[in-house]
Amino acid sequence: MAETWDEVQLIADGFERVYDELTWYSGPHAGLGDIDGKPHYFQGDDWDEADE
Repeated sequence: MAETWDEVQLIADGFERVYDELTWYSGPHAGLGDIDGKPHYFQGDDWDEADE
């Protein structure tokens, strides 16, 4: 059976909430999530166009 994730425990472990993943490929590349408890837009610039 799959393990369930407890939000309180994940936050205690240092993870923060992601509200929306706008682009996802092998992990989130762009979206809206908390950084230091405040919402921020994030975007990764490590796209590898050779894979496309």
